[in-house]
Amino acid sequence: MTDQESEPRTADSAEAREHAVEALRFARERLGPASEQLFSDPAAQVPVLARLRAGYVLEDAVLAEAHRAAAQSPAVADEFIAYFLRDLLRAGHRVQRSAMRRFLDTDDLVQSMLGDVWPELCDVRFETRGRFLAYLSQRLGWKAFDRSRAMQSRPEG
Repeated sequence: MTDQESEPRTADSAEAREHAVEALRFARERLGPASEQLFSDPAAQVPVLARLRAGYVLEDAVLAEAHRAAAQSPAVADEFIAYFLRDLLRAGHRVQRSAMRRFLDTDDLVQSMLGDVWPELCDVRFETRGRFLAYLSQRLGWKAFDRSRAMQSRPEG
């Protein structure tokens, strides 16, 4: 093997190490200890690196692998969903009409929707953070609509 042939491999392995460090940092700082433990295993880093090479951004690559691992680890599943919680609370506030906010707390709405989604969480395909959040926001909108319709059909007493 010539020096020129080994140079790209060295650069590739250095890049892979850098990506692995970034993935572990993202897991530690943005997800939690269970995810950090997951991504400290080189076997969990391989699919992340493959996604990065395929053009995914780091956030999406790490979240995709955390989503995949959520089926085997309730702690990773909790951290994965918690990652979306702030965005879901904002989305919940937007989907509720102001009149409805007096009767239904946004936190309750989000919690109810997550309870509906939880059993099928690992069956939902994860592609990117944005698409997954859009899916959750759509489910949140449906839940708000159902709650609003139920409140309107109640007889006043």
